[in-house]
Parts: sequence; C-alpha cells; structure tokens
Amino acid sequence: MKKIITTIFSVLFKPKEFFQHLLKHKVESSFLLIYMILLNLIGPTLSFYSMHFIEHISISRSLLYAIVTYFLDIICIFIFAYFVNFLEGEKNFYLFLEITIFVYTPIWLSDIVDLNQYLRPLSNLGLLYSLALIFVAFSNIGIKRRNIFLYIFAFLILYVLDAFFAEMIVQNPWVKMLIK
Repeated sequence: MKKIITTIFSVLFKPKEFFQHLLKHKVESSFLLIYMILLNLIGPTLSFYSMHFIEHISISRSLLYAIVTYFLDIICIFIFAYFVNFLEGEKNFYLFLEITIFVYTPIWLSDIVDLNQYLRPLSNLGLLYSLALIFVAFSNIGIKRRNIFLYIFAFLILYVLDAFFAEMIVQNPWVKMLIK
C-alpha cells in the first residue's frame, strides 16, 4: 500500500520526473494491475453508495451502474493505449498502457466527490489534470506536439463516451423495466 501511495504522490506532484523514470524502468505488471484495480474502485464504489443509500435508487440499478463504470474505465484505458501505440507505429504497447494507467490517477482520485451525486461535476478537475499529465508524459517520450494534442482529444472523446455509455445503459428504459 505504501508503494501505491508513493506512486500517487509522484504522479500528482512530480509528473515530469515520474514519467522520465517510467521510460527507464518498466513497472511490474502485477503492481500496475493492482494499482489500476484499486484506484478504479473509488468512483464506482462511492457512486454505488451515493445512488443507493443517499438517492434511494434500487440496489440492482446502483450496482449495475458501478459495475458498468468500473469495466468501461478499464476498457477505455486499453483502447487509448492501443490507439496511441498504433498511431506511433506500434513502438511499445506496455509503455503506453503504463502511461495511460498513471494518467488516470487524478480522474480516479477526483471520483471521491461521487459520494454526493450533486458534486460529480467537480470530478472534471481530475479530468483536466489527467489531460495535462498526458501532455507531460508524451512530451517526455518525444512524441510530436501535434500528435499529443490529437491524443488529448482522443482521451477526452473516450472519457465522454465512457460516461455516456454508462448513463445510457443504466438509464435505458429496458434496463429500468428489467431491474427495479
């Protein structure tokens, strides 16, 4: 747990040094997986709590929303890493996956506001910081600026689609009829 907290602080407060270090030292896949699994649990868990216990939405719809958002985030991480890897000439998928997971850190941490659904727009601050981290990370590995802006745009599109699909699935009238 100490390593996760240290990594979070490095990503948030020393991003340039963190991503430079990442270029030279590959992160163990087991740590990367644990990091992603644990931090990605923040938003869905707090959304479930808020939806069910505060807003009194059924447990099944709240749970469905939590599960859908959890897995959509992971899917978006892999899609983004694959997209960047593909456009960069398939240089190093694992490096782009590492960067993407660490870039998600502010998004996951800002999901703490999901405890109160009315504060959810504040989580966009995490998104803005994640976009800045993309710029820092990709600048450090020598990606051209015009490509970085394309990747930032792609990341933003994936983020919006992630949220849209999660809401669409849970708010779908068919789903509402099946799960009350």
